[in-house]
Amino acid sequence: MNARDQDGWTPLHWAADSGRTESVTLLLAKGADANAKAYSLTLDMSRWLLSDVRQTYPLSRSESMRKRLLQTPLEAALAAGYTATARILLAHLGALTSKSDLLLWAARNGHSEAIALLLANGADVNVRDAYGWTALHWAVYYSEGSSDESVLRSDPVHRYQVDQAEAVRTLLEHGANVNAQTTRTMTVYGIPCGSFEYERGITPLRLALRRDHSAIADLLRKHGAKE
Repeated sequence: MNARDQDGWTPLHWAADSGRTESVTLLLAKGADANAKAYSLTLDMSRWLLSDVRQTYPLSRSESMRKRLLQTPLEAALAAGYTATARILLAHLGALTSKSDLLLWAARNGHSEAIALLLANGADVNVRDAYGWTALHWAVYYSEGSSDESVLRSDPVHRYQVDQAEAVRTLLEHGANVNAQTTRTMTVYGIPCGSFEYERGITPLRLALRRDHSAIADLLRKHGAKE
């Protein structure tokens, strides 16, 4: 029931990734672990990911990376765009998983539909990570350029259209704290990251301005962001 493949995916991961609602329901009824997590990325795969995730790589390598980035069956369903399947998993999980942590994942990945679904199911719109970054910080951080139009892109490790600007709008419409400040300087192996945007006390607006995301900055200001 909870057997794993070479990347740590269980039958429930595969059923969720394919949007097979009947299979997901049956597996859950038979005791499948809805919180099962894929194996972590190896150091080699992490370096490869950081080098340039948007290039085209051999299918087997790209698929393995995709599976390891999508840790849980719920993440697999959301990333594949199967909302009905995701709702079944959310209903089963109840309080067994942190929907708020998943909100950070959805914000980083520009998945506005997942953001709306998670918020409707009890996720905290102002959840923070260990450095005090909120979902809004992450959605702003990964926004593209200064165009007035939403930037849509495809990503080899996901199966939905990425729209960071829409992710930002969705969070703001659901009451995200537009003036939230980060609480700790981000570090790597205990060493502070050198860039200004990783320091403590950074707001989404300062982040947008620092990264030259003028359209996002204007959107934040319309929702009450202060300099």
